[in-house]
Amino acid sequence: MTAKQVGYNLWYKYTIHHLAFLAKSMEPKYSFGCSTSKPSGCLLNPEGSRMIFFEECKNSAKPNFKIDTHLFYTNHLGEPGGYKSSEKLNIDLAWEKWHELHQKGWTEVAHKYG
Repeated sequence: MTAKQVGYNLWYKYTIHHLAFLAKSMEPKYSFGCSTSKPSGCLLNPEGSRMIFFEECKNSAKPNFKIDTHLFYTNHLGEPGGYKSSEKLNIDLAWEKWHELHQKGWTEVAHKYG
């Protein structure tokens, strides 16, 4: 291989790598919803041992919506059985968490919080 071919191969690999990096960095942080929608509802983990509730924070300012998440252990009926933790997230982090849980097999269930 000539020096020119080696140089071209290096340039080509760098360009492909750089374009892949740019494409990855331009991906949205979440795939469900948009800035005006909010994750809400209840998700159950695949084992049926934990559930998480997503709800809009009651005193959240409109431009900076906050989402409260409440994680519970479940009983043998798949109902909330014991409180584990809560977290307050901005809308982007809440959608990220919602999406990550769906990817891990969590499913939506019909439970209301409170």
